Order: sequence, then C-alpha cells, then structure tokens
Amino acid sequence: MERVPYPGLVPFTAEYAPVFFGRDRHTAALLERLQKSAISRGCRCLGSGKSSLVAAGLLPRLQANALPGSQHWLVLEFTPGGTGTNPDPFTGLAYGLKPWLQPGWSVRDIDRKLHARSGLSELAAKVVAQRPSTELLLFIDQFEELFTLCAKEHHPLFINLLDEAANSSYLRLVLTLRSDFISPCLDYRPLAERFNTGLYSLPTPSVIDL
Repeated sequence: MERVPYPGLVPFTAEYAPVFFGRDRHTAALLERLQKSAISRGCRCLGSGKSSLVAAGLLPRLQANALPGSQHWLVLEFTPGGTGTNPDPFTGLAYGLKPWLQPGWSVRDIDRKLHARSGLSELAAKVVAQRPSTELLLFIDQFEELFTLCAKEHHPLFINLLDEAANSSYLRLVLTLRSDFISPCLDYRPLAERFNTGLYSLPTPSVIDL
C-alpha cells in the first residue's frame, strides 16, 4: 500500500521533505541567515512552534548541501524531556553525544563534563576534531519540555550551558518551542538577549531564528 503523502497528525520529519510544501520562503530565510554568518560561524537558530520547518525544511536542505559543506554536518536531535520519569536534559544530551565521542567516554563522564563550564563547547570541539571539515548542529526539538517536564533546578543550568555553547565555533544550535513558551523563556536573561537579536516569526504558528 502506498503511503499517504500528507501525514495528518503525524509530525513531519525529513522523510516527508518531498511533500513539505508552503514553507519554502521561510526555509530559505533560515538558510540565508546561516549563510551570512558563515565567516564567524556564529549564527544560531531558534524555532518557535513549527518543528516541521526545521525537521522537513531546514535539515533536508542542509543535507542536500544547501550551504557549502553542510551535507557533511553532524545533526544531533533530542528533546529535553526525553523518556521516563524525572527527565534530565543533561543526561539526554549525554546519550546523544556518546556515539560521536571516543569509546573511553561513558554517559556519566559526558554528563559530568556538560555540567562543567564550557562543557558542551569542549565536547563539540572533540566531536568535530575527529571529523575534519564538518560541524555539529544540535537540534533541540520541543524546547518547552525543559519547563514542562524537567525539574526546575535544571532550567538555569541548562540555559547557561546553551548560552555559552552558542559562542562556540564548532557548534550550531537549533531550537523549536511552542510560541506560548516564549514568555517563560524571557525570564532568563541569556535567552531574552538572544531572542532580542534573532527572533524570526512565522504568521501562525510562529518560528524564531536566532
């Protein structure tokens, strides 16, 4: 049986890129921002509301080499809430990074490193050092899970981790979140400052670019 071209309530993913219509202009806008920052490698994208714009729009275009060398970029996708009870965003990120680090790194080691100052930046540097001519793109989908599923004690620590890593020359950050969680994000100065310099909005629902 042929697959129905429109997934309905099923989320758009990269496999649906051929039938992902109506967002070409917005996908092109995100690509343009990435391209303009190619010299500094400092552009970071935050998406609000529309995960499909990243999953079925931006990422497939990057994999098709829309930007020079982007077909070789490593893409790590995860959600802060993950699975199970008492989700820890640091542990979820540690599991995602482990396959790209040397065998000597355990999940516990990576988790401990992520809690250290500049931890994510240093780990990203190690990942890229093993694969010349590539970059690491971290796609955090449903970023609102940090506030809805993760313990409050994780909120400032994880936000500070991302804020510091956003200055790394080895890492690009892509975040998507529901538009009604933009306001809670503004309670944290690092997020508020980055939102102020990089908000990219879609009509309804909206998407941000930082």
